[in-house]
Amino acid sequence: MDEVRFPYDISDVRWAGHGDNAEPDPGLAEFTRAWNETYEWPKFAIASTSTAFTAFERRYGVPAAQCKGDLTPYWEDGAASSALETAINRECCRPPYPGGDLVRSS
Repeated sequence: MDEVRFPYDISDVRWAGHGDNAEPDPGLAEFTRAWNETYEWPKFAIASTSTAFTAFERRYGVPAAQCKGDLTPYWEDGAASSALETAINRECCRPPYPGGDLVRSS
């Protein structure tokens, strides 16, 4: 954070544990305690997103600086690698003729 001149001393770091929709990481509390005992800065705190942003707003006011644009989640990193497969799938799902249904009833 110092090297990139991050202007705040609060940052929200999301930790999903062992994957999307996973159970909580059983080692997180011990890691946080050990880190905070070993290092002077930065200090970690386990908190909800609401708690983290409330602390940020109390310290720095609102609104915080905003960045707009695409920020895709980590699990979508490989989406561009499957362009061929996506095109094949879309071609298979087209109606047999423009505006038509696969089956017409009379």
